[in-house]
Amino acid sequence: MKKVYASGSCRLLESLGNGRGRLDPIHSKFYHLHGFNFLGKLHNVKQHIQMIRFFRGELDIPLPILQSFLTAYNETEFLPRISPISETPDKLMRLNEQFEICDIYMFEICSLKLYERDRFQVQYELTKDYSMRIQTKEDLFSDIQTLIQMIPEGKPILFQSHFRPQIIYGDPEKTIDSREIIYDTLIQIQQLHPNRIIIHDPSEIIKLNHALLYDDMHFSEWGLDVNFNHLREPRFP
Repeated sequence: MKKVYASGSCRLLESLGNGRGRLDPIHSKFYHLHGFNFLGKLHNVKQHIQMIRFFRGELDIPLPILQSFLTAYNETEFLPRISPISETPDKLMRLNEQFEICDIYMFEICSLKLYERDRFQVQYELTKDYSMRIQTKEDLFSDIQTLIQMIPEGKPILFQSHFRPQIIYGDPEKTIDSREIIYDTLIQIQQLHPNRIIIHDPSEIIKLNHALLYDDMHFSEWGLDVNFNHLREPRFP
């Protein structure tokens, strides 16, 4: 069974959680904010980099920042359906131990919005104390290259993009520019690493059946299953 490291939003993590028993995701969620080794949902590439550096022990993040960055650091009375905060040290240890031995690495990049405090990345859902800026395409390109260098050499990396409504509905007027910047940058990266980088655009499967959507931002339960099947057998271009 393939071992997978995944970092992203519910669109990626819940898809993998629905496929438990057919893949072995070392970071996923399958119900609300529960999940094996689940630390938190992440949306931009700087958050992915910060997460890996943190559980590898390469970055010291103060507790007030962690509470604004990773869901697992919030007390259960605030978010009553997450795993107990006492489980977090074991989650970090397991992630660090298993990261290097994964067969494939999956990241969802779905936002150019960077939420920051004291030079750390935070999550807007978890705090109101942040500054926000929009990542440039040049910085995005550089960060993705940095992220690739953090993955064991030669192992495949899958990038999942956000839903692209002009593809889903066949209507160019529905184009969201920020999502196209991300997608176009991923294509550039793939051209540099054609035998290592896989791009998964869920819009291509959703356009075939809109019932895969719960709303414009989320998969339906069926959509999670269908998306998992595409993640399970990713293909190089």
